[in-house]
Amino acid sequence: MVGFEGQAEIGKLNLAGVTLDEADMDFIAYWRQRLPHDFNEKDERARIYLGFELNGINRGQAALKRLEGYFTVRDKIVLDVGSGNGGQCIAAALAGAKKVYGLELDPVRIDLAKKWAECRGVEIFVERGVAEKLPYEDASIDIVFSFSVIEHVTSHDKMLAEIGRVLRPGGYAVIEGPNRLSPKLFLADPHYQIMAVSALPRPIAKWWVLKVKKIAYDYGVGVFPIYSLLIRKLRRYGFDLITSEHHDYRIERLEHPDAIRSRMRYLVKLLAWMRLNKALATVLRNTSPIFEILVQKSSSPLLK
Repeated sequence: MVGFEGQAEIGKLNLAGVTLDEADMDFIAYWRQRLPHDFNEKDERARIYLGFELNGINRGQAALKRLEGYFTVRDKIVLDVGSGNGGQCIAAALAGAKKVYGLELDPVRIDLAKKWAECRGVEIFVERGVAEKLPYEDASIDIVFSFSVIEHVTSHDKMLAEIGRVLRPGGYAVIEGPNRLSPKLFLADPHYQIMAVSALPRPIAKWWVLKVKKIAYDYGVGVFPIYSLLIRKLRRYGFDLITSEHHDYRIERLEHPDAIRSRMRYLVKLLAWMRLNKALATVLRNTSPIFEILVQKSSSPLLK
């Protein structure tokens, strides 16, 4: 086992709590050389970040498995907006995508993504750019992924309009992000673990993180979206909602009382009779920490 300190023992390959493939070892050696601070075992934030990034391919494969009832990436042209170290791109390439594009702002992460893909024996095409101005032709992409990116862009509208532009009619987009109204994220935001930052106007949040707390050299967070408002925007840009996931079983129970096996189903049925169950489900959707939305580009003209 390869521990966080890089010591090797017989067994599975493991680093920062992530089980790795044998082919990843050359990539990790290259990464250590390029960004040694990512492997600073004394820094808890570095450890968390490292574990998150190393789990990129596994997380990408889990997303494809979770969504296989709706679409497949096999023989499709795929784009990952905010591709980081390339985990989602590599997962799509390993699953048989015809061509995989990645868009990333950080040049070092672009380099790491290409190296990781090389070590895994797949080809991906990653370039530098931003979500608000995608460097791809109209209707040229079959499937777009965007995980933990929407809260970093300067304009949600521009990002969604660009995704709608590059997607082919009938194409899918998967967008994951944090909810601005989440009490959990209010207590500790997902980027800096500071109370209330996610709810503050961006200039104040930036000042608080950089000048008061002094825990970062740059503040790359924009405005957190609100689930319901985001759905409205997506519909404006020609998308149909296929499904959404909030990792909250209570939403399903509120909308499907018959699935409840306890006496609580009578209370939920009463709420449904009063037409309050869907309203409460909407509240839960808007206050869950993380949402994942699957939408499909419709063939109808965009509404302006």
